[in-house]
Amino acid sequence: MVTWFITGTSRGIGFELAKQLAANAQNTVFASCRSPATAKALNELASSAPNKNVHVIALDVDDEPSVRSAVKSVEGILPAGAGIDYLINNAAFYEHHINFETATPESLEAHFKTHVSGSFRVFRAFLPLVQKSERKVVVTVSSEVGSMTHVDSEWNLGTLNPPYAIAKAGSNMLAKKIAVTYPDLISFAFSPGWIKTDLGGEAAPFDVGDCVPRHIKVYEGATKEHSGKFIDQFGKEIPW
Repeated sequence: MVTWFITGTSRGIGFELAKQLAANAQNTVFASCRSPATAKALNELASSAPNKNVHVIALDVDDEPSVRSAVKSVEGILPAGAGIDYLINNAAFYEHHINFETATPESLEAHFKTHVSGSFRVFRAFLPLVQKSERKVVVTVSSEVGSMTHVDSEWNLGTLNPPYAIAKAGSNMLAKKIAVTYPDLISFAFSPGWIKTDLGGEAAPFDVGDCVPRHIKVYEGATKEHSGKFIDQFGKEIPW
């Protein structure tokens, strides 16, 4: 049994990841979201998965009691002594059409709370379960807009959504700090690519169904060589 815990699975990349992982009977998928009661597609996936290997877990990354409750829920389902092989901190949000003139401190704080504090909160709460596992992989889903090198690139990322970009730069540091502090883990920041989802929008060049197999390949192939790095969906290193 290979165990996965994924945040933000009610839609987008997180949902597609849960769906594709569920197709492999060797995987047990803990698919978390803020409101399972309204996550229709996710609940249908859990009930229809032929292997009955998807467990929907209530979790709000912004809320400490919610995260602690999620840990207890997972512990109640896992066999005795089992842990989490892959912890995927995927939960995210994006406010479109924001620049320095229209951004607010409150928006920056909200992005930081979910992308950085939320990922930190989930990691810290689930760390004991990760350390029980064989793989010990921790993925902080980031974005190339969080790369300081790419701020000055030809993509003109320097002007794009300051709250989101600044928060993702913080996420990158979180992944690096985890790697340095916990050398027994494989921790890396991951850029999934610009994908057609509610977050990415219709202008994105990639389809989520095509990208997620590449994501899974990177996750499953991750070694100590990946730890402390920033990796894209093709397995290539991105400059910080």
